[in-house]
Amino acid sequence: MNTTRALFRIMLCLNIVIFFSSCGVTQDYKDSSYLSALEPRLGTSEIYKEPIGERKIYNDYIDVTYSFFGGKIVRRKSPVGDLYYMHIPRVGKMGKEGLPALPMRNDLFEIPIDASPSIEIMEVVYVTYDNLLIYPAQPPISDVYGAEASKFYIDDEYYSSNRWYPSPIAQIYSDQRASEKRYIRVLLGCAQQCPKKRQLRVFSKIKYRIHLYKQE
Repeated sequence: MNTTRALFRIMLCLNIVIFFSSCGVTQDYKDSSYLSALEPRLGTSEIYKEPIGERKIYNDYIDVTYSFFGGKIVRRKSPVGDLYYMHIPRVGKMGKEGLPALPMRNDLFEIPIDASPSIEIMEVVYVTYDNLLIYPAQPPISDVYGAEASKFYIDDEYYSSNRWYPSPIAQIYSDQRASEKRYIRVLLGCAQQCPKKRQLRVFSKIKYRIHLYKQE
Protein backbone atom coordinates (compact mmCIF):
# COMPACT_ATOMS: atom_id res chain seq x y z
CA MET A 1 0.00 0.00 0.00
CA ASN A 2 2.83 2.40 0.88
CA THR A 3 4.54 1.62 -2.45
CA THR A 4 1.30 2.25 -4.32
CA ARG A 5 0.77 5.58 -2.53
CA ALA A 6 4.36 6.63 -3.28
CA LEU A 7 4.04 5.78 -6.98
CA PHE A 8 0.76 7.64 -7.19
CA ARG A 9 2.25 10.78 -5.66
CA ILE A 10 5.24 10.59 -8.04
CA MET A 11 2.83 10.29 -10.99
CA LEU A 12 0.97 13.42 -9.82
CA CYS A 13 4.21 15.39 -9.54
CA LEU A 14 5.36 14.32 -13.01
CA ASN A 15 2.16 15.73 -14.45
CA ILE A 16 3.64 19.23 -14.07
CA VAL A 17 6.06 18.59 -16.94
CA ILE A 18 4.59 15.63 -18.82
CA PHE A 19 1.61 15.77 -21.14
CA PHE A 20 0.07 12.41 -21.96
CA SER A 21 -0.82 11.67 -25.55
CA SER A 22 -4.48 10.76 -25.95
CA CYS A 23 -7.65 11.65 -27.82
CA GLY A 24 -8.41 14.26 -25.17
CA VAL A 25 -7.50 17.92 -25.12
CA THR A 26 -5.04 19.51 -22.71
CA GLN A 27 -5.84 23.04 -21.59
CA ASP A 28 -4.08 25.58 -19.45
CA TYR A 29 -6.28 25.04 -16.41
CA LYS A 30 -6.32 27.97 -14.03
CA ASP A 31 -7.36 28.11 -10.40
CA SER A 32 -10.89 28.59 -11.70
CA SER A 33 -11.91 27.68 -15.24
CA TYR A 34 -15.06 26.78 -17.15
CA LEU A 35 -15.06 23.52 -19.11
CA SER A 36 -17.36 23.45 -22.11
CA ALA A 37 -19.38 20.26 -22.56
CA LEU A 38 -20.16 21.14 -26.18
CA GLU A 39 -16.63 21.38 -27.55
CA PRO A 40 -13.12 20.73 -26.17
CA ARG A 41 -12.23 24.20 -24.93
CA LEU A 42 -12.25 26.39 -21.88
CA GLY A 43 -15.41 28.46 -21.91
CA THR A 44 -16.79 31.48 -20.12
CA SER A 45 -19.33 31.84 -17.34
CA GLU A 46 -22.09 31.72 -19.98
CA ILE A 47 -21.83 27.91 -20.06
CA TYR A 48 -22.22 27.70 -16.29
CA LYS A 49 -25.95 27.05 -16.25
CA GLU A 50 -28.41 24.46 -15.06
CA PRO A 51 -28.79 21.29 -17.15
CA ILE A 52 -32.01 20.76 -19.06
CA GLY A 53 -33.85 17.52 -18.29
CA GLU A 54 -36.79 15.87 -20.03
CA ARG A 55 -38.86 12.83 -19.11
CA LYS A 56 -41.15 10.89 -21.42
CA ILE A 57 -43.35 8.29 -19.75
CA TYR A 58 -44.67 5.28 -21.65
CA ASN A 59 -46.49 2.12 -20.60
CA ASP A 60 -43.38 -0.05 -20.24
CA TYR A 61 -40.54 2.41 -19.86
CA ILE A 62 -39.47 5.97 -19.04
CA ASP A 63 -37.05 7.86 -21.28
CA VAL A 64 -34.88 10.49 -19.58
CA THR A 65 -32.71 12.96 -21.49
CA TYR A 66 -30.30 15.51 -20.04
CA SER A 67 -28.45 18.27 -21.87
CA PHE A 68 -25.41 19.79 -20.16
CA PHE A 69 -23.49 22.92 -21.11
CA GLY A 70 -20.37 22.67 -19.01
CA GLY A 71 -19.04 23.17 -15.54
CA LYS A 72 -16.68 25.17 -13.40
CA ILE A 73 -13.48 23.58 -12.12
CA VAL A 74 -11.64 24.87 -9.07
CA ARG A 75 -8.12 23.80 -8.21
CA ARG A 76 -7.43 22.66 -4.68
CA LYS A 77 -4.13 21.59 -3.18
CA SER A 78 -4.00 18.20 -1.46
CA PRO A 79 -1.34 15.97 0.14
CA VAL A 80 -0.96 14.24 -3.26
CA GLY A 81 -0.77 17.36 -5.40
CA ASP A 82 -3.22 19.63 -7.20
CA LEU A 83 -6.70 18.17 -7.69
CA TYR A 84 -9.93 19.77 -8.89
CA TYR A 85 -13.56 20.16 -7.92
CA MET A 86 -16.11 20.36 -10.72
CA HIS A 87 -19.33 22.31 -10.15
CA ILE A 88 -22.54 22.37 -12.21
CA PRO A 89 -25.50 24.52 -11.08
CA ARG A 90 -28.21 22.60 -9.16
CA VAL A 91 -26.19 19.38 -9.41
CA GLY A 92 -24.84 17.52 -6.38
CA LYS A 93 -21.65 15.55 -5.85
CA MET A 94 -20.89 11.86 -5.54
CA GLY A 95 -20.10 11.09 -1.93
CA LYS A 96 -18.37 7.71 -1.75
CA GLU A 97 -15.38 8.42 0.45
CA GLY A 98 -12.02 8.33 -1.31
CA LEU A 99 -13.53 8.27 -4.82
CA PRO A 100 -13.92 11.29 -7.13
CA ALA A 101 -16.54 13.80 -5.95
CA LEU A 102 -17.89 14.16 -9.47
CA PRO A 103 -21.09 16.08 -10.27
CA MET A 104 -24.17 13.88 -10.00
CA ARG A 105 -27.93 14.07 -10.51
CA ASN A 106 -30.18 12.32 -8.00
CA ASP A 107 -33.64 11.86 -9.50
CA LEU A 108 -36.83 10.39 -8.04
CA PHE A 109 -39.31 8.38 -10.13
CA GLU A 110 -42.65 6.86 -9.27
CA ILE A 111 -43.05 3.40 -10.80
CA PRO A 112 -45.75 0.68 -10.69
CA ILE A 113 -45.82 -1.51 -7.58
CA ASP A 114 -45.18 -4.66 -9.65
CA ALA A 115 -42.34 -3.19 -11.75
CA SER A 116 -38.92 -4.83 -12.22
CA PRO A 117 -36.90 -1.72 -13.11
CA SER A 118 -33.60 -1.73 -14.98
CA ILE A 119 -31.63 0.96 -16.80
CA GLU A 120 -30.31 1.06 -20.35
CA ILE A 121 -28.04 3.82 -21.66
CA MET A 122 -29.43 4.96 -25.01
CA GLU A 123 -27.11 7.81 -26.02
CA VAL A 124 -24.05 9.57 -24.63
CA VAL A 125 -22.16 12.56 -26.03
CA TYR A 126 -19.08 13.95 -24.28
CA VAL A 127 -15.86 15.93 -24.54
CA THR A 128 -12.61 14.55 -23.09
CA TYR A 129 -10.10 16.70 -21.21
CA ASP A 130 -6.59 15.54 -20.34
CA ASN A 131 -4.58 15.98 -17.15
CA LEU A 132 -7.48 16.56 -14.77
CA LEU A 133 -8.01 14.61 -11.58
CA ILE A 134 -11.07 15.24 -9.44
CA TYR A 135 -10.75 15.73 -5.68
CA PRO A 136 -11.99 12.68 -3.73
CA ALA A 137 -15.06 12.81 -1.50
CA GLN A 138 -13.97 13.18 2.11
CA PRO A 139 -15.27 11.67 5.37
CA PRO A 140 -17.83 13.84 7.18
CA ILE A 141 -16.54 16.41 9.66
CA SER A 142 -17.32 15.49 13.25
CA ASP A 143 -19.46 17.97 15.19
CA VAL A 144 -18.29 16.56 18.54
CA TYR A 145 -16.40 19.12 20.58
CA GLY A 146 -12.71 18.30 20.76
CA ALA A 147 -12.84 15.68 18.00
CA GLU A 148 -9.84 15.52 15.70
CA ALA A 149 -10.22 16.96 12.22
CA SER A 150 -10.76 14.35 9.52
CA LYS A 151 -7.57 13.44 7.67
CA PHE A 152 -7.39 13.63 3.88
CA TYR A 153 -8.49 10.30 2.42
CA ILE A 154 -7.98 9.00 -1.11
CA ASP A 155 -8.64 5.53 -2.49
CA ASP A 156 -5.14 4.73 -3.74
CA GLU A 157 -6.27 1.58 -5.53
CA TYR A 158 -8.82 3.43 -7.63
CA TYR A 159 -6.64 6.49 -8.31
CA SER A 160 -3.93 4.15 -9.65
CA SER A 161 -6.37 2.19 -11.82
CA ASN A 162 -7.49 2.33 -15.45
CA ARG A 163 -11.21 2.30 -14.57
CA TRP A 164 -13.77 4.89 -15.55
CA TYR A 165 -15.87 6.13 -12.66
CA PRO A 166 -18.79 6.08 -12.28
CA SER A 167 -19.61 2.98 -14.26
CA PRO A 168 -22.36 2.58 -15.21
CA ILE A 169 -23.11 6.29 -15.42
CA ALA A 170 -26.77 5.72 -14.48
CA GLN A 171 -27.83 3.31 -11.75
CA ILE A 172 -30.74 2.66 -9.43
CA TYR A 173 -29.67 3.79 -5.99
CA SER A 174 -32.75 3.03 -3.91
CA ASP A 175 -36.13 1.33 -4.26
CA GLN A 176 -38.76 2.29 -1.69
CA ARG A 177 -42.47 1.87 -1.03
CA ALA A 178 -44.69 4.37 0.70
CA SER A 179 -48.28 3.33 1.29
CA GLU A 180 -49.61 2.21 -2.10
CA LYS A 181 -46.84 3.88 -4.10
CA ARG A 182 -43.33 2.87 -5.11
CA TYR A 183 -40.35 5.11 -5.87
CA ILE A 184 -36.84 4.61 -7.18
CA ARG A 185 -33.90 6.98 -7.10
CA VAL A 186 -31.50 7.07 -10.03
CA LEU A 187 -27.98 8.43 -9.65
CA LEU A 188 -26.64 9.91 -12.88
CA GLY A 189 -22.99 10.84 -13.29
CA CYS A 190 -22.58 14.12 -15.18
CA ALA A 191 -18.89 13.44 -15.79
CA GLN A 192 -16.54 10.45 -15.73
CA GLN A 193 -12.91 10.07 -14.72
CA CYS A 194 -10.14 7.58 -15.56
CA PRO A 195 -7.17 8.25 -13.25
CA LYS A 196 -4.50 6.25 -15.07
CA LYS A 197 -5.30 8.03 -18.33
CA ARG A 198 -5.70 11.27 -16.36
CA GLN A 199 -8.80 12.01 -18.40
CA LEU A 200 -12.14 13.60 -17.58
CA ARG A 201 -15.21 13.10 -19.74
CA VAL A 202 -17.65 16.00 -19.57
CA PHE A 203 -21.06 14.98 -20.88
CA SER A 204 -23.15 17.25 -23.08
CA LYS A 205 -25.99 14.75 -23.53
CA ILE A 206 -27.12 11.62 -21.74
CA LYS A 207 -30.23 9.67 -22.62
CA TYR A 208 -31.20 6.64 -20.61
CA ARG A 209 -34.24 4.40 -20.41
CA ILE A 210 -35.82 2.95 -17.29
CA HIS A 211 -37.37 -0.36 -18.31
CA LEU A 212 -40.24 -1.01 -15.95
CA TYR A 213 -40.52 -4.71 -16.67
CA LYS A 214 -38.10 -7.47 -17.63
CA GLN A 215 -37.21 -7.58 -21.28
CA GLU A 216 -38.10 -10.71 -23.22
